[in-house]
Amino acid sequence: MRALPVALLALVLHAASLSGCAGRRAVPADEPQSLAGLEAPLESNGAVRLGVAGSVEGRPALVMFEVAQPRTSVALGCFDEEPKSHATVRFSDARGGMLEASEIEIAEVQVGGRRLGALDAAAAEGDECVLTLGSDVLMPYALTIDPGRRSVRIGVSRPREVWLQQAATPDEAAQTKELHLLELVRDLTSDWPLLAVRARQGEAQLTGAFVLSTSLAESYVDAASAERAGLQRGSEVLRDLGFPEHVELPKSLGTDLFTLERIELSPGFGLRFTGLRADEGWSNPGAVGLLGGDVWGRFVATVDVAAGVLALERPRVFSSGGRQRCVTAADGSASEEACFVLHQTRTEEGLDVVTTVWRDLPRGARVYFDVLDGQGQPIGGMCRVGFTFPRSDRGVTAAHELPWKGLVRGLPGCAQALAHAAEVRFGLWEEGSMAECPGTCAFVVDNVTARVSCECQTSTVGVMNQAERQFMELYRDLQERKDLKRQPPTGRGLRDEPADPQ
Repeated sequence: MRALPVALLALVLHAASLSGCAGRRAVPADEPQSLAGLEAPLESNGAVRLGVAGSVEGRPALVMFEVAQPRTSVALGCFDEEPKSHATVRFSDARGGMLEASEIEIAEVQVGGRRLGALDAAAAEGDECVLTLGSDVLMPYALTIDPGRRSVRIGVSRPREVWLQQAATPDEAAQTKELHLLELVRDLTSDWPLLAVRARQGEAQLTGAFVLSTSLAESYVDAASAERAGLQRGSEVLRDLGFPEHVELPKSLGTDLFTLERIELSPGFGLRFTGLRADEGWSNPGAVGLLGGDVWGRFVATVDVAAGVLALERPRVFSSGGRQRCVTAADGSASEEACFVLHQTRTEEGLDVVTTVWRDLPRGARVYFDVLDGQGQPIGGMCRVGFTFPRSDRGVTAAHELPWKGLVRGLPGCAQALAHAAEVRFGLWEEGSMAECPGTCAFVVDNVTARVSCECQTSTVGVMNQAERQFMELYRDLQERKDLKRQPPTGRGLRDEPADPQ
């Protein structure tokens, strides 16, 4: 057989390669990378949920991690033209029923700088480019979300026995932290991670399985199950607590929010004075709700679905009367200042500042900062800068950029001064929230004019609006008055915290 000329041989090989890839995108030859060992900042604007920066076929994308979704999905907004489908997939929806979608191949996916290579994903509606990694990709990993650093760290799933041994034989770091291991049970048909939860509202309570969600900023409950358990929403719950009958309340107040006295994740452990959004279309018979970042985001949370573990960690707090102190050293020493933790990152636009409060805020708080330039010198002049928090459970966080865009319009002089900020340090904190900035907000006060400018977390998913926040405040006041009538003072502070060390 005569040998083909070199030029003809090259042409034949090129044609063969084209025919073998007909109808499919070219996939780069680089080997895919594991997500294990990745640490990336969360792409969150106030609310805590698990999403990081990435790309889909070279297009910037928000990559969400959702352990409650069996299949990975990608929004059509990631493509200029609707991609070709090579199959149809059906998978379970955590809220009930089945979802059906076209399955497409994504030629190239990157997450936090890691290349995952080609992925099959269910097509989802949406104009924004969002890739949601489901349990089909995430099952081998353990996800650690640190709300105070606004970051996620991805490790390899560990056997359940290792987790149990860690809890049984705490190391030196356990002197400063409390660790709660909660059992996750995987649904037999869909691999949803299920967690036992009890929701209390006065004498009424709802106990059932909640699906753990890592992409939702809020928690939801089946409205029908909650009402059968006696939970109330809107003005009904206020009337039962003794709100004056002659005072007219808006009919729309709190209509989709079950305001709770407590959510328990295990006996005696949970959050006080929180709420669950009502889900009117819930049809999942195996669960009664979804547990989102408004609950697990109050802790450094590790989700290890394969091991069946949700690990919630936070600093130890000692309470004496109305004083709360957080432990920071292995010798057990504690202070009030240690309850306020600051994390900051310099960006091209300004200074990203995250403040975490690890103590309860029964009356809210205002935290003031000292603002420094690149040489460590104070700047800001007559402008006071800080964060304000409403009454809240432990573990509340606030994330803002200094200066924010609206500050230029409100207080241009202060905005100009803060544009040179290289670092902030804690100045002082005061009990009580700032009336001019309701909610969780950053604020700047011009001491000369007494004008105040705020940036509040009110437009982000997972954050209550102003009417709902006022409703929650009123509920808390009435509930506390009822508790005082029902129980005599005990002299103790927080009921769920350990006593002072001797």
